[in-house]
Amino acid sequence: MTLKYLDSSVVMLIVPLCHFYGSLAKLAIYPNVSKSEQQQIWKQITANQKQMKHWAFHAPMNFQHKYDLVEAEKARVFGQNWEAAALYEKAIAGAFDNEYLHEEALAYELAAEFYLGRGMKKIAQTYMKDAHYRYQQWGAFAKVKHLKTRYPQFFSQKTARAIPIDTTIPATRMALTSTIGSSEWLDLNSVTKASQTLAGENVLSRLLEKMMHLVIENAGAEKGFLLLPKQDNWFIEAKGHIDSDEVAVLQSIAIETSEQIPAKIIRYVARTQENVILHDATQEGHFTQLLYIVKHRPKSVLCVPLVNQGQLTGILYLENNLTKGAFTPKRLEVLNLLTSQIAISIENARLYTSITRFLPSEFLSLLDKNNIIDVQLGDQVEKEMSILFADIRDFTSSSEKMTPQENFDFINDYLSKMAPIIGQHHGFIDKYIGDAIMALFPGSADEAVNASIAMLKELVTYNQERQKSGLEPIAIGIGLNTGLLMLGTVGDENRMDGTVISDAVNLASRIEGMTKMYGVALLISEETYMYLNDVSQYAIRTIDRVKVKGKSKPITIYEIFDADAPHLFDLKMKTRHDFEIGLTHYRKKVFTTAILCFEQVIHIHPDDKAAHIYLHRCQHWQKVGVPDDWEGVEALHSK
Repeated sequence: MTLKYLDSSVVMLIVPLCHFYGSLAKLAIYPNVSKSEQQQIWKQITANQKQMKHWAFHAPMNFQHKYDLVEAEKARVFGQNWEAAALYEKAIAGAFDNEYLHEEALAYELAAEFYLGRGMKKIAQTYMKDAHYRYQQWGAFAKVKHLKTRYPQFFSQKTARAIPIDTTIPATRMALTSTIGSSEWLDLNSVTKASQTLAGENVLSRLLEKMMHLVIENAGAEKGFLLLPKQDNWFIEAKGHIDSDEVAVLQSIAIETSEQIPAKIIRYVARTQENVILHDATQEGHFTQLLYIVKHRPKSVLCVPLVNQGQLTGILYLENNLTKGAFTPKRLEVLNLLTSQIAISIENARLYTSITRFLPSEFLSLLDKNNIIDVQLGDQVEKEMSILFADIRDFTSSSEKMTPQENFDFINDYLSKMAPIIGQHHGFIDKYIGDAIMALFPGSADEAVNASIAMLKELVTYNQERQKSGLEPIAIGIGLNTGLLMLGTVGDENRMDGTVISDAVNLASRIEGMTKMYGVALLISEETYMYLNDVSQYAIRTIDRVKVKGKSKPITIYEIFDADAPHLFDLKMKTRHDFEIGLTHYRKKVFTTAILCFEQVIHIHPDDKAAHIYLHRCQHWQKVGVPDDWEGVEALHSK
């Protein structure tokens, strides 16, 4: 009946809502009606979406998220799962950004049902909890009750026992619904905005920083700590102070080794999942004799468990050393509102962190995406970068002597030493290929070179540790190239991967392979050489001019030997002039003079493999003669 009167009421606000909710309602029943009814429904939805798209173009802040949510439901109905997931996230983000709290809640609910329909119960539970929380913020308590009744498995919570820590305010966890009537205590708008700030952050380090500022400010604390569990222990992952804008995050300080907090109180809360509230810590409660309390004499202490989906996910520890009774009922009500969102947001951020371990966040940034859900199949960008390939020498023969477990332990131990260095120099790892590393440097070529030098120096320390354990040292080769490449996504709807496509990538891999041939640790292409800001700051020598298999254009490769052992570095510096003079004569076909130069290099540095290669080549060409078109370029026949 509503459709009958829509044309005469186009100026009314109700019209877009009729299109929006009408489309969602029809999509909900679409799979269960006849073919003819489906055709009618689809025709109406198409017309509705055409109009909604028009409104979204002129007022995206009001209508874009509505359009996206209907598109998500359309994708769900037709089994387009990847598109549906991305559109649900887009709708949620749009509703959040433009403060449509009730429609954000609806988007979370529909996304939860989508994931539940696919058997992804844990993800569905997370989205349903978010929907429940947004409906609660909106004041839709009948809807909140409906969700709890329909999905009881998602909302089972452990009820904390009261403990007589303080006779004035019991340390029980207060129910969220009890705060609704206390409007004189709370600025609900401020709390809602704080919760939305936390909900909108999925990078764990930034979330912890924002969370700590909000908690300290709203709870009346002087300093605060967030602890997260890891392997049956608790670690300080964020700490802040009211007088500082700095928040230390993700330092993973074990409570047993830290004197910053009372470990016994933390373990008590972890075991009982109950609040500990001390209004005068040195005089009241069960913890007055703790060494920490006696030594530091805090006045007010609050320790709160963070519970999500019935599981303890974190603990907040707060102190105020200036005021007794700082954590008033009003402050606790505010904190109780925030802790629910904190627990959800931490779990979401950890899930996001787990995902980005497989697809680097730098990859998303280069694709101009804020979230992995925004990535679409076929997204790509063309950019000039430096590519690093690093590989362990003779790994295959070494691995044959190890068990499978020993192989994985060794590779992961080695990679854990190398990978952080790449990040420290503003690069990121594109992929691991067995024991090999492929990394990209979107910034300068110098960052790639300096990362390579640092990796080789770290290898020296790593080998010293191996030798102390009775293990053989290892050697690696690193090849660098700089060029234009395409970075994007490939695959199909159900399995997608990020990849890099470019001749520049293939050449970097081949240059790494040449390190073994010339007996050096680090080789770079002439493209990388040309992009260095100041070549004089590196120890460089020209190694060869080669034509790799499958390529017609020759390239010059250079060795950078800054990371060589001190005695090798000195020998190469002493012989560099003779080596390059010999190389010049070699290319001019003056082999007699070139031989003298390379013999001089070998006399000083007998283990210089590159000099031996050139000596052999000179003697060969002297004996058989060079072709008329010979230009001193070595053709490499293997990849």
